[in-house]
Formats: sequence, C-alpha cells, structure tokens
Amino acid sequence: MCEQALEDPKGSCQYQFWHELIIRTNVARDLMMLVNVKCPEELAADRMTHLNKELKEFFEKGEGQKCRVTSLYARVMYTYVHLT
Repeated sequence: MCEQALEDPKGSCQYQFWHELIIRTNVARDLMMLVNVKCPEELAADRMTHLNKELKEFFEKGEGQKCRVTSLYARVMYTYVHLT
C-alpha cells in the first residue's frame, strides 16, 4: 500500500505489526473493515498515525476505491514483554 515503511530501532518494518483484518458486510452491501494491529505501546502513536493516513488515502483516492468500503477502523492491541 505505501512506498515507505516505518522502521523501529531493531529494523522491523511496520507491516510486521498487522494482526488481523476483519471484513463485514450486510444486505445493503455496506462494507466495513477493521484492521487490528499489534505493536509495543511506545511505538503505537506514530505507527497508527501513519497507518490511518495511509489507509484513508488508499481507500478514498487510491486502488482501494474499487472496494467501496463504507466504514474503516484501525485499532491497536499493545504487546507487552513478560518479565520473569
């Protein structure tokens, strides 16, 4: 979807934090997409800002227009480090 990828200090590309994509439709043919992503809390704000902008651009003005998405949501699920 995008030409540039955000990288964290370890060199991980932002696309490695996608967790799941949920797609729902109804008899009126509305299409809702929910993107759930996982990332560390300290990286979430920057990544989600970039992802939201990218998704909006793709589905409003880019190739994604063909999908005719009615509702689009992105949600972050924080990953935590287990300390023993």
